[in-house]
Amino acid sequence: MSIENIMIPIVDAKYTQQYIADVFWNQQILKVSSITLLPFTNKKYCKAYIKVAEWCENEAANLVIRGLKNPNNGDTLINHDNNQYWKVVDCDIKMENQFPDYICHFVPSYFKDPYSSSVLETEKECPIWKIINDTNS
Repeated sequence: MSIENIMIPIVDAKYTQQYIADVFWNQQILKVSSITLLPFTNKKYCKAYIKVAEWCENEAANLVIRGLKNPNNGDTLINHDNNQYWKVVDCDIKMENQFPDYICHFVPSYFKDPYSSSVLETEKECPIWKIINDTNS
């Protein structure tokens, strides 16, 4: 049974759901279905709840999965920004519909070849189902 939900307990508030999804995809670890980014009361940090759409089939993804399934062997860390790391944990809390103002859904077409040179130029081109605080969706 594969892990369907993970959590990053502490994320600097400057990072977006798109940034987090891109980190996991660019390292060929997983494709994200949705991310709920809940700010702490101080608004400097957030907690990220990530629903996994699909794990990649490679050694990097397998190492993360093994780490998440065996937390007694140490923390599972994801390098995201010049040797800055996020601790990632398995999470059985499903956040998809609990905080609609803080969730961002990703369509499968968002995840292109991480090594291609094509980059989204504007937010309007980003194929996301619901952008944070967009009440018209």
